[in-house]
Amino acid sequence: MFRLRELWQSKIPPNEEFSPDACVSFELGNTPFIATGSFSGTLRFYYPSKADNGIPFTEIKIKNPILQLRYGIFLKPEQYALAVLQPNLITLYSLQITDKTMVTTEIQSSILSHSAFNFIATQIDGLTSPPSIIVQSLDGFLTIITANAADTYPIPHFFLPGPFTYIPLLESFIFAAADYKVICYRKNVIFAKQAAEANEEWSYVIGEQVVSIHAWKRVVKHAGASSFDIGIVGERTLAVLTDNGRLKTLMKHNGNTICSYAYQASPEQNKVCNNLIIGCEDKTLSIYINFKKVWQLSLNVVPISLNVVNIPPNNGLISFMDFEGTLSVGYLGTHESGDLGLPALPRITKEQLKDHMNKVNQRISEIPTADHLQLFVNVSRASPSIIELVFQSNQPELKNVRCYADVPLSINRVEPILVGNMSQEEQTFRMNFVTSLCPASYLSVTLNALFETKEGRNLSKSVKFDIPFELYVKRCEPRVKMPVSAIVYANGEFITLVQAFSNFVLPEKHSFSFVLANGDVVSLSEDSKNKRYRIEAETFDKLAFPLIALQKSLSSTKTTLKYKDAIQINLFNDIVIEHHKLRVKERDLKKKLHESVNELEHVQKALISRYEAATPEPLDDLNSLLSNVTSDLKNLTKMIEENQAELEKLDGRLEAGITTLQTLLLLSNDFEQNKQDLIQNVIPRRCQNMTPGWEECAYAALSYVLEVLTGTKQSTAFGAEAEFLNNVESLTNLFISLVEKLGKVPKK
Repeated sequence: MFRLRELWQSKIPPNEEFSPDACVSFELGNTPFIATGSFSGTLRFYYPSKADNGIPFTEIKIKNPILQLRYGIFLKPEQYALAVLQPNLITLYSLQITDKTMVTTEIQSSILSHSAFNFIATQIDGLTSPPSIIVQSLDGFLTIITANAADTYPIPHFFLPGPFTYIPLLESFIFAAADYKVICYRKNVIFAKQAAEANEEWSYVIGEQVVSIHAWKRVVKHAGASSFDIGIVGERTLAVLTDNGRLKTLMKHNGNTICSYAYQASPEQNKVCNNLIIGCEDKTLSIYINFKKVWQLSLNVVPISLNVVNIPPNNGLISFMDFEGTLSVGYLGTHESGDLGLPALPRITKEQLKDHMNKVNQRISEIPTADHLQLFVNVSRASPSIIELVFQSNQPELKNVRCYADVPLSINRVEPILVGNMSQEEQTFRMNFVTSLCPASYLSVTLNALFETKEGRNLSKSVKFDIPFELYVKRCEPRVKMPVSAIVYANGEFITLVQAFSNFVLPEKHSFSFVLANGDVVSLSEDSKNKRYRIEAETFDKLAFPLIALQKSLSSTKTTLKYKDAIQINLFNDIVIEHHKLRVKERDLKKKLHESVNELEHVQKALISRYEAATPEPLDDLNSLLSNVTSDLKNLTKMIEENQAELEKLDGRLEAGITTLQTLLLLSNDFEQNKQDLIQNVIPRRCQNMTPGWEECAYAALSYVLEVLTGTKQSTAFGAEAEFLNNVESLTNLFISLVEKLGKVPKK
């Protein structure tokens, strides 16, 4: 029911690559055709039908790569043509069909002065004029081609090319900018050719990569504000704007969007529907009618281009092209619906389908809803600092809903989201992550949602997810040698750094350095001959981030990492000792502060007693003593604040250091999953606000972990003496004994 039922499929073209825009469907002489163009310069025409064997009806060789195809009326009225965009040329062809082939005749061609990226066809000179061609270049220029002339205009505030459109009635251009926002400029602003001084009409920040822009004219009583709906299709968001840039609707969809197709249909008399089909990287298609999602179906491949074709007797069939250039045409296997490619199936009647859906709905209603609140998280590598949260209530009413984020110390504290009362409608919020000055460590974040039911029960919901490591990266630079390093080996196929970090532009093929947001520098280099990677950082604790970043980059492959050397705990020992000294100092300062407060109370009582005595005595000595005690309190308070500031810095280093130790320990041995979870979850990474202190907790946790992993009883002096951690070597020796007892690691 939720899969595309295929009617026709083409053969796979031989070793070619295709632009998503180089696929178009059209009718010629009441016969449906689909045309594709490849980067190798081959123009193919297909005649999709059940009787067809899937080979091209006609193939035409063109010298240059084909970037985009479009069929319609261009430049001259009532003359249909196929527009073919090439890197420095756009050509119009008239098409004629014979019994055995498609005949193309060149009508007009225009040489472009700037390398092309994409084009649109629109009525730039008025609603009565034939559509002109507007080409956007790679370097930020619009070339407007009319029947009589061609002129070039700079795009204001241009950085990278993207989707764009033009609305003739509003005389406005709408561009998708590289900084994840949509900008509107009036036509006269573009035609003024003053890009540096151009003022935008409006803009909307969508916060992610824009895939396509669509505009529909709405049926209103008078032309004016909000007479257009502008659909912005992002990677995970569908935003609908009015013609003045105001947000009308915001929806989320699963999976990263690859392509979309928009058109208007008239399923009933005097009724117009805005149809939108979105194709995602997870091999799904989502169907929207008037910006409401009505259906979703699964495909066998990832679509890169979508169209709607009519193959009698079925109208509104969905056609798509995959990465290999294979075309498929099919329909949704459900019931008949207006112009949506949903023909009736003879083996499933409407009554049978209705009975089946009633049974399904009954079973769903009988399932106990244990989850009162559902919490979904959308994370995008394109904008890793913005996390989108979707709340969905399964109850008619939830009260006082709020959400808190438990983040590592390398991220600044995140303000909680106060949702308030919720019904069964979906609500979406955004949470911004800002990196701190602490070293980057682990990537996991836990969201805790607290809420109250209608009956007064207090419940919670937790979701754990990983943030993209790109959040911490500021830029890539040539490799800088660092004093502390670790070498990890590749298990399985060796993946180069260029392949692993394909979303970065590396300055060198075999080595590079990450400059992180807090100013730290970490380096990675490869040794393909010995199948190993070198991780470098300034200190031991800062090795955590490059280790985890490399693991995450290799997670999509079958390659794993192995660490064979000794774990250099002595490099981490200095941080532990300094942290323990500061905790002891903090404890002593607080003791002195408590003593000073007691002394202050005694002085105040003495002052009151002497003042109220029958024979008053001078107060000079007590006033002097009061002044000294007050001064001591101020100094102690200042020293405690300074000590706590130093502790906060070391807290982040300790957290990163423990993450480094955990990661190297896991890479040193092939543990079962339950032991991996034990090492990651029991040994505490968070050292902030712990009682009786991070060192004590780590000592007890390591004793427990060692006992579980080795199966031997560990005798510890935990709690036997008050100052047992004055010698922090007990913690270090425990780590060493853990590593040695697991074997395969030399003594250090």
